[in-house]
Amino acid sequence: MTRKLTKITLAVAAIASLGLSAAARPQDKPETEKQDKAAAPGQNDPFFRKPKPVKVPESKDSNKPVLVPFPPLAQRQQDYVQARQAARAKGLPDPDPIGQYLVSELNVTGVFETDTGAGAFVQAVPTNTTFFVGPGTKVYNGEILSISGGANFDLGQVVFNELTKYRVKKKEQDVVKPVTKVVSPPTGSGGKRP
Repeated sequence: MTRKLTKITLAVAAIASLGLSAAARPQDKPETEKQDKAAAPGQNDPFFRKPKPVKVPESKDSNKPVLVPFPPLAQRQQDYVQARQAARAKGLPDPDPIGQYLVSELNVTGVFETDTGAGAFVQAVPTNTTFFVGPGTKVYNGEILSISGGANFDLGQVVFNELTKYRVKKKEQDVVKPVTKVVSPPTGSGGKRP
């Protein structure tokens, strides 16, 4: 009888353990969750390789020079007023007002001869102001190298040394080149020469 009881007890224990293991097993998940896991790349593929991150290439034009612009005229005029006030406070003569203009903003309207050499009439196009200049006169991004006149000084020309700034790979470079401007009519007179 004890043997029968032991067999029955073992049978009940086996059945109970099978029932507990079935109850402990997780229930089936909905279809969407199964699809999400299957959709993950490389999870079940033994030949899958994770892609390497792509390096962002530097600009191919990084070696090309980029023009560095000069300050706008309003800023240059403000700087000129401050320099003039500082010069007056120290008892020095005022700086030359043509120094606030770029070479590209100047138009040669005529040349003349004096006892000391040739001079030129130069018009600042943005403000329509005319200046009398000679060799060595400094402008914002250069200076006048030479002034020459033709027959009767009506076909004259002025040669400027013009400074241009470029940036190459975060370094600024200055380029100085001569620029020749030939006498042309003033811009404010409608194309007629006085």
